[in-house]
Amino acid sequence: MPPTFKIIFYPRFDYKERVVFDLVSGSHRLMVKQQHLDKIFMKLSRKQRIKNSDSEFICFDSSIVHGAVANAEEDHSMRVVYNFNLESQLKDGHPNGAASREYYKEKLKEYKVTR
Repeated sequence: MPPTFKIIFYPRFDYKERVVFDLVSGSHRLMVKQQHLDKIFMKLSRKQRIKNSDSEFICFDSSIVHGAVANAEEDHSMRVVYNFNLESQLKDGHPNGAASREYYKEKLKEYKVTR
């Protein structure tokens, strides 16, 4: 099963530069199926730290160990995320297909988007 590819843009509206995203280079070669192991791996590994920017974005294979960095309580940030999947990954036979479609439909309703 091919992974989802993502493009994430963290704009820096307030001119305050901060780390917003971590990823572990080369970790896409590991196949760990338990999410708690990913979290442990993230804590123990050397991370590539990504800062917000008005002119740069991140493009990556989502099988790499990655995660957003929590904001300090007084800080706010926004991100724009694009996910690229094969159509077959959204079909019923795929392990996450039906769940992904239902999530997408609920979000469309929540944001009152009509198709």
